[in-house]
Amino acid sequence: MKGNEFMRTTRTRNLIAVAPEGRQFQPRRCAGESVEGCRWTSNAAPANSVDIKEYRRVYSGKHLNNFLERENTMDNTMKNTLRWTLAIGMAVILCGCGPEKTPQTGFLSDYSKMQEGANSSLRYINKDALGEYTGFIVDPIAARFHAGTKAVKAKSEGQLSEQDISDLANYLHSAIIKAISDAGYKIEYRSSPGIARIRVAITDLEKTNVALAAIPQARLLTGTGVGSAAMEAEIVDSMTGKQIAAIVETRAGSRVPFTGLSDWGGAQSAIDEWAKLLRQRLDEAKSQH
Repeated sequence: MKGNEFMRTTRTRNLIAVAPEGRQFQPRRCAGESVEGCRWTSNAAPANSVDIKEYRRVYSGKHLNNFLERENTMDNTMKNTLRWTLAIGMAVILCGCGPEKTPQTGFLSDYSKMQEGANSSLRYINKDALGEYTGFIVDPIAARFHAGTKAVKAKSEGQLSEQDISDLANYLHSAIIKAISDAGYKIEYRSSPGIARIRVAITDLEKTNVALAAIPQARLLTGTGVGSAAMEAEIVDSMTGKQIAAIVETRAGSRVPFTGLSDWGGAQSAIDEWAKLLRQRLDEAKSQH
């Protein structure tokens, strides 16, 4: 067998020795994964009749065991990832985890006109009235965390600092300003006819679990570890205070793999989606006038 070369096919996981003279030796299935554990029998079929369409790579006998060890390591890694994904998925199913109903904090001027929408959110909009405004005042973002929220728990455990809250509030304020400007509206600073006011409060925050969010399968299937943010917001007439639009919503971070892998990346992702929604509503209102 000196000078023989060894091949492995992904279909059968058998070892095939090809003799220099063009004849093939087909082993019985190896006992273990070593060359020494194989019992060889003669087979007169030509070497080129072996089906290696799916995968073919030639290894010398001295490198075969190292190749098999690497493949076993890769198999185990894939199996462990699958086990984690299934375990996380079952945990989500068994605990009944799903969209949470966002609590009302009393921040808004009126909750009576809102109706339940997607993700257990509450929404109200008067599109005709919204289209009559030419500019918006954006108030500083408030933080209203009620007892029992994830944010309160995180603060008590030292996982959410005042600086974190301030940074996320500024991030949200900037996202709203950009959405308004991109939609072609003016940013105003004084109340006057034709100008509306936007009021927003962050009502909850959940930190991203970076270790879990970094697992693509679990993230795509269950959204586990992506973090979240909740808010209440309304648009009111700057002169009369009459409510034109309002929303109460909790939104999870993005399920797109390898995005938002920072402590508050999921909360920022939720803020980005809210800004897109505002831009969409402003565009719709403008198109009707």
